[in-house]
Amino acid sequence: MRRILVAAAVLAAVGAGTGTASAAGPPDHDMFVTKDNAITIAPLSECSANGAASIDLVFHEQFHGTFTDESFHITDTLSGSFTTRDLAGDAIATGHFVSRSSQQGPGFPVLAVTDIIKATGVTSDGSRVNIRILSHLTITPDGTPVSDFQQVSCG
Repeated sequence: MRRILVAAAVLAAVGAGTGTASAAGPPDHDMFVTKDNAITIAPLSECSANGAASIDLVFHEQFHGTFTDESFHITDTLSGSFTTRDLAGDAIATGHFVSRSSQQGPGFPVLAVTDIIKATGVTSDGSRVNIRILSHLTITPDGTPVSDFQQVSCG
């Protein structure tokens, strides 16, 4: 569902800038890096979190977007540490994660979105945590999703 909302928002943003045909100019670039971001999120719906009520993330983010009159390419990478917590706030597991999102469109409204999450850590009892999530969505010019899949490995 989140991927469909992202796809719709990106398509709307790109579509707003593609009114009339004109000679393509140089691409616009948008880039930023932020460090020491801290947020708390709900457990991932794709993997049961062994009693986790929340996940604390501390991460660096690198965002890069290239936009032309006819296309766009966006990458967003988060890299940092995670701590899952139970309802009492006690740590259940800690580790490292990387999340990468890539969105591109060769022209409105063709779209491809790929999300990858990898997390590795250890629980408070010494068990290993290994999470891999791969999601991909491709939408054709008529708005039909032709490729929409998710591969999940939790352990």
